[in-house]
Amino acid sequence: MKKLIILLALFNIISLNICSQISPFLEKYYQKLQHPIDDTTKILTLAHLGYLYRNMDMDSSIVYNNKAYELSKKINYPKGLVLSLINTAWVYRFSTDYVNAFSTVKIIDSIATKNNLQSGIIGSNIVKGLLNIDLKNFKQAESILSKALMEAKNINDYSQEHLARLFLADLYNLQGMKKSELQASVKLLHLVQERKNIGGTPIALSKVARAYLVNNQLDSSILYINRTINAAINIQNTRTIMHGHQLKGEYYNKVNLLDSAIIHTEKAYNIAIAYKYYKNAMELSHLLANHYTSKVNFERALYFRNKESQFKDNVQGVEKFMNLQKLLIDQKEQVFLLQKREIESASLRAKYIFIGLLTFVLAAFGIQWWNNKKIRKLNHLEKMQREMAEHNLELLRSTQAQLIQSEKMASLGELTAGIAHEIQNPLNFVNNFSEVSNELIEEVFEERSKEKGARNEELENEILTDIKENLTKINHHGKRASNIVKGMLEHSRTSTGTKEATDINALCDEYLRLAYHGLRAKDKSFNATMETHFDPNLPKIDVIPQDIGRVLLNLITNAFYAVNERANLLNLAKQSGDANLTDFTYEPKVSVRTKGMITPLGPGGEQSKNESIQISISDNGSGIPDTIKDKIFQPFFTTKPTGQGTGLGLSLAYDIVKAHGGELKVDNNNDEGSIFIIELPLVRLTN
Repeated sequence: MKKLIILLALFNIISLNICSQISPFLEKYYQKLQHPIDDTTKILTLAHLGYLYRNMDMDSSIVYNNKAYELSKKINYPKGLVLSLINTAWVYRFSTDYVNAFSTVKIIDSIATKNNLQSGIIGSNIVKGLLNIDLKNFKQAESILSKALMEAKNINDYSQEHLARLFLADLYNLQGMKKSELQASVKLLHLVQERKNIGGTPIALSKVARAYLVNNQLDSSILYINRTINAAINIQNTRTIMHGHQLKGEYYNKVNLLDSAIIHTEKAYNIAIAYKYYKNAMELSHLLANHYTSKVNFERALYFRNKESQFKDNVQGVEKFMNLQKLLIDQKEQVFLLQKREIESASLRAKYIFIGLLTFVLAAFGIQWWNNKKIRKLNHLEKMQREMAEHNLELLRSTQAQLIQSEKMASLGELTAGIAHEIQNPLNFVNNFSEVSNELIEEVFEERSKEKGARNEELENEILTDIKENLTKINHHGKRASNIVKGMLEHSRTSTGTKEATDINALCDEYLRLAYHGLRAKDKSFNATMETHFDPNLPKIDVIPQDIGRVLLNLITNAFYAVNERANLLNLAKQSGDANLTDFTYEPKVSVRTKGMITPLGPGGEQSKNESIQISISDNGSGIPDTIKDKIFQPFFTTKPTGQGTGLGLSLAYDIVKAHGGELKVDNNNDEGSIFIIELPLVRLTN
């Protein structure tokens, strides 16, 4: 009995959201609970642990929610089922898995309605309102949250009323309804203070601070921002500490104190990364990239722009695609089972009709009419299910198209690290020649300041000639840097589908260097020998340079990845003493070769013009096993570890080459490594 009283007291403290102080104590208490103690006490403890951890450690939250759900299911305890499922829906929402989040909400509605759990229905509506906010269904979200607020007030459910007001304030912020947001935030703060909710105070303060900020009441805003951070630190609420520093960064940005804005925004970003708040990290990366761009610190701006891109093109995109695919398959299976049952039912009815025809003609007519009605109903049901399946298939295709576009743009991330290195070389030349030219000009001025008889005109002419040569070199390297930037912009630009006369040798050389420097920027220990064997007689051919560039970048990057993986494995073998003597001579090497394919014509074997151009990209890595050669061009097939590849790169490359009327083949490279061969037809632009 004493333990139960202690647990109830803990739940009252938990309602104040003092997560970091309560969760360790509650965990220790749970570990001491034995089976003879009431199972409902265990379930409530587990559910509250799942609630506490959903803002701090989503993996731990899922573990405790699953335990609470399984025990509730075992003893048929609806309240425990609803509590654990609401926590699970929140976790799915934090990880942007909206398919599973909505599915979980449907299960909550079913259980809560069946067992008349009003608080469960309100909790489900609050989650639905928040999901609709995330999906920008603002009208529907406002309707659901307003209804949840009224129902919570009717049953005096303070915690649900608190959440409904909290998310209505967020909704008004997203809609740009500044006055409504301020009013809702102030009401929320009054409610929290009235209830003396220590844990809810930092969140309410942050909403008021944000409302004052968007209404440009800056003095009030900074006052509440500081109060937010101090209150959140007192109860160790990391998410609200992060929001407080983000708001402080926005405040300093508004008052044109950019350095202070960067300091507090980076504090918020570091908290988001440490606690896996990836959605917030993406937004903060965007803000930091803009701040550093304003500071003309393009290196840091590029770093945070890449981070923003990484969060957007997260592996979760593929997981969502697979979830949608699974959902479609499940629906198809349901349609199949329903059709099978209806067909079996119709067959059974037909037997009864046949027996009835032998005995009662009038009964046979009645049964036949009934059967026709059922068949019409079945046809109508099949039509609706077919339309639903087609709709889901269209949604699946749309998601796949988005993934393909993301893969096309992902190659830009492979280039950006190498761009800085490529541009730095010509810029160094420009800077050095400029400094030398300034010194030479000073020498000319010194010479001319002398008396006419003491001046050395021959020296003056020599210096002026050197200055002219330096200016020529400055111009040359400036154009070189301009061409590098132009090439990057050409690559990042969405393809217009317009073909241009393209120098394949130059294109191969450019992407070989950029791929190499990009990998070197990521891993300073990476090293490989690059070989080029370009046919000097190749004519320009008519291709889409951005698309062929993506193909080359993908194949060359894969080649570098293969030789680097083999080198790493050999290093591990050397350290463990398992390497052979021949392994010590291994040198990673990637080769790019171009040549024109010439076809002999006529009985005399005289040569014709070039029919096609062949590009070979070979490496001396571990090679591709014969068992998977037929699969590597399939979409979503990859041999890389999870998170390092989507499996779309080679599939896209194959499609691009085919669209140009060419072929993409793969083979072993003399029993060592692999070789990819691109054959493109010789098509020249006509003037």
